[in-house]
Amino acid sequence: MIDWNVIVTVRSDYDRALGVLRRLGTTERTGLFNVIVMRVPDVRVLLAEIARLPAPEHFFATISHVVPVTHKFSFSTPEELESKARDIVLAWAPELAGKSFHVRMRRRGHKGEIHAQELERQLGRAVIDELARRGAPARFALDDPDVVIAIETIRDQVGLGLWTRADLELYPFLRASIERGASRHEPPDVAEHAPSRRRLGTVTEIAARSGTDHPATASEIVELLGELEPLTLEKLVATGATLDEVAEAVSAIEDEDAFGETHHPPSTAREAEVRAILEDLVFENFEERESEREIART
Repeated sequence: MIDWNVIVTVRSDYDRALGVLRRLGTTERTGLFNVIVMRVPDVRVLLAEIARLPAPEHFFATISHVVPVTHKFSFSTPEELESKARDIVLAWAPELAGKSFHVRMRRRGHKGEIHAQELERQLGRAVIDELARRGAPARFALDDPDVVIAIETIRDQVGLGLWTRADLELYPFLRASIERGASRHEPPDVAEHAPSRRRLGTVTEIAARSGTDHPATASEIVELLGELEPLTLEKLVATGATLDEVAEAVSAIEDEDAFGETHHPPSTAREAEVRAILEDLVFENFEERESEREIART
């Protein structure tokens, strides 16, 4: 595989997407569903080039997500991944002093070995502790943080990037690519009415302060996923799933839809129950909106 510094997820028409991307940098297939890697001389120049593409190019008609990285390494064990990522993130500590931030990881591969939410929590806590030691505290924030640290893995390779609020405002497609939530290719009404997909990232902050070895409470689930119908909330609580298991279920649904990860089985029976409930919720919301549209047309 090339020494990539950009990960691209294809929305549709894989060959056309490759053709578009080859005009911007060196590309290579990954063997993962709808995932392409790129090598460009300067990732910020790439962002500017994408932003300047004329509307008729229809770049995002075939491309779903573009995630550049500025630091990259290989690993052989989860411990090595955590150690190397920690070194990079702590080197960014001066840029995070006095600011709000969160860590967002996208894992491709190593299912059951690497737990994205756990690593996010560990790295976030390392930054908080380091800056507290320096007398320049930072804080977790999932809504409009000053900084987002994005971590992308492809099998045994990891890329990291630090993106400020100014970066995300300048390049909205970058925000859509690295922030958790509804897929760009998903019908907007599903994004609006599927809280299970809208609030995934909150597990970093919630779990960091509450622990995750106990069955998730109704209030924790609501804080993670947003408001839910009482019956749906009751079903989720009844599974006895931990907060991590709920987050893993949501992550699996999102991965399989938008980020190139092929279907993988749940790690526990409780996660399987949660996944089934949330998949039904997304489907029902979509069906409901479609019915409303049909009524409006008649």
